[in-house]
Amino acid sequence: WMVIIGKNGFVNDLLLWLSIIEKPIQILYTEFAVIIGLTYLFLPLMILPLVGVMENIEVDLLDSAKSLGASNQGVFFQIILPLSSSGLLVGSVLVFTGSLTAYTTPRLLGGDQAMTLSTLIYQNAMTLFEWDTASVIAIIMILITYLVMKIIGVLANRMNPDS
Repeated sequence: WMVIIGKNGFVNDLLLWLSIIEKPIQILYTEFAVIIGLTYLFLPLMILPLVGVMENIEVDLLDSAKSLGASNQGVFFQIILPLSSSGLLVGSVLVFTGSLTAYTTPRLLGGDQAMTLSTLIYQNAMTLFEWDTASVIAIIMILITYLVMKIIGVLANRMNPDS
């Protein structure tokens, strides 16, 4: 990614060639670069659980809904989405926890300009030697994770009360 979105990278060269920009823009070491990198890193962790769940949806069920007059949107929102909710929840947990704890990708693509909780903990503990601050940030990270996992658990129970 550093080669692609750097000052002399492919993206800047393409934008210059298309005359969209007049001089290279700073993409690397921005929050946008971190978002691109984390999306690239964690997209498979979202897609794989969804594919696994969606492969088990019977095609006959979708055909039956269409033959009874359901539109494509109706089939998606009333059949596919509810049946794939477990994969959506699993993928959400994987992506959330991975993104929250990611250190390398935000550090390489964001540098010091785009801080995440994990890079902030590292900076406070290892560079500034402010262990108290790093500990507080780590506890906040744990509490955020716990709260989000609780919310996802409540949503999972509402979507599938039998489990």
